[in-house]
Amino acid sequence: MGRFDLHMHSRHSFDGIMAPSHIVGIARRRGLAGIAVSDHNTIAGGVAAAAANHDPNFVVIIGAEIQTEVGDILGLFLTREIASRHSLEVVADIHDQGGVAILPHPYAYHQNVTPELLQQLDGVEIYNGRDKRDYSAQTYADYANPYGLATVANSDAHLYWEIGRAYTELDLDRPDAAAVRAALLDRRARPVRGAEQRSTTAVYGSKIVKRVKRLL
Repeated sequence: MGRFDLHMHSRHSFDGIMAPSHIVGIARRRGLAGIAVSDHNTIAGGVAAAAANHDPNFVVIIGAEIQTEVGDILGLFLTREIASRHSLEVVADIHDQGGVAILPHPYAYHQNVTPELLQQLDGVEIYNGRDKRDYSAQTYADYANPYGLATVANSDAHLYWEIGRAYTELDLDRPDAAAVRAALLDRRARPVRGAEQRSTTAVYGSKIVKRVKRLL
């Protein structure tokens, strides 16, 4: 089993300040087996984090959280930027790249998520480290069970101290990206909520960062 936090934001997000290299170091010190840096609408942070990782036993996955007409879609194992902002096209592009498509925080910032889209997804975020509400039973009933989706938990960290607050335990054959992808697609994943949940300080901190960066 390995612990993975597959949803976090670096300074390449409009509301992020974390340096990709520092993310890697902190995640390793906190005992994670791997991470995905998944910035808003870009893979730049994930690419930088992967370049900064020199530990062959620590997995860095390149991802992005893409804004679409129905809300965000998390793409993992990406190799290029995604241009479309239409949900079905985004998921198709993720799969064309050999990636995994996940619906993050399904009860926040999403609307009109259709069965057609859900049938194309690979996973759903059961727990999000920035949300103190427990929607797990509802998420299993609405998304995971009817559509056979993998269930994950992630921190959605925007600040360093949030990294690893929620994570996913994966049953791996070996410590590499291919094994992580296989575990997700085979539903060998166990979401772990973690001891702490949403912090008002973290959420408002991100809002301040976003406003300041818009002024620069």
